[in-house]
Amino acid sequence: MSDPTLELVNVKAALQTALQTIDGLHVKTAPVGTVVLPACSMLTGGVDFWQSMNGGAGNLTRIEIELTVAVQSAEAELALEQLDRFMSPTGALSIKAAVFADKTLGGTVSVARVISCSEALSLEVDGVEVFGCVFDLEIFGR
Repeated sequence: MSDPTLELVNVKAALQTALQTIDGLHVKTAPVGTVVLPACSMLTGGVDFWQSMNGGAGNLTRIEIELTVAVQSAEAELALEQLDRFMSPTGALSIKAAVFADKTLGGTVSVARVISCSEALSLEVDGVEVFGCVFDLEIFGR
């Protein structure tokens, strides 16, 4: 029998908790509602239920999560500098570092990891042009 903590709502809530360690980042588990910048929202990219079959330990499930991070663009140079800090592999604002610091998401999953980050993008959020990027995460659990 699978562990109920692997339900997607629990995984996203645990990921939200890990990302909220980044000072000032407003993290939502879905891209809906009012956005307060800098913001991070999640979308489920896909689920592979049969990543491996391991008898009594249960099947390993692979979950893809897409994180979109957005920052204000009023002062372009400062905004892009802030976005670079979110995109960096290390540092206090690093998305990758925040996930790596709690790679089991409080014991909810076997491992979570940031696979990649897109280039800096110009996005529209609530009718306002912002800068942003998209992170691809891979999460494994049973």
